[in-house]
Amino acid sequence: MQRRRTGIPRQVYVGYVTSGAYGYATHESLALGYLKSHVAQTGAGFEVEINGKRRTASASDGPRYDPQGLRMRM
Repeated sequence: MQRRRTGIPRQVYVGYVTSGAYGYATHESLALGYLKSHVAQTGAGFEVEINGKRRTASASDGPRYDPQGLRMRM
């Protein structure tokens, strides 16, 4: 994972992805990984390299599907 910064051409590695898959409920690609604490902010922009291609990504500290828990079943 690399922090996306405008105007800075060099790569700064700030973490790594441990797993990823397509989220059919959220209709987006999801990845789990580790970030260094000084860059781990909700909404922070990054570039992630997947199969040799760079993709834009953003950090999230909560669930991507049903964050209010409204769809929970009892």
